Amino acid sequence: MESGGDVWIDEGVIIENGATLIIECKGNVTISGGTVECGGTLRIEAGGEIMIQKGFEAKIGANVEFK
Repeated sequence: MESGGDVWIDEGVIIENGATLIIECKGNVTISGGTVECGGTLRIEAGGEIMIQKGFEAKIGANVEFK
């Protein structure tokens, strides 16, 4: 997913085993919920800040990368 502005990830986002979500954003990324399951991948490249709030969960074996 590419965005020229800000991106917000909220509850209900589940990245399952074998799934990959790549976010390339020129603005800020806020993660206020969601889960990355074991074997799932989340990669975020933000031009601004990456803010992780209380509701986000990355389970053991999840692949999470922030740039």
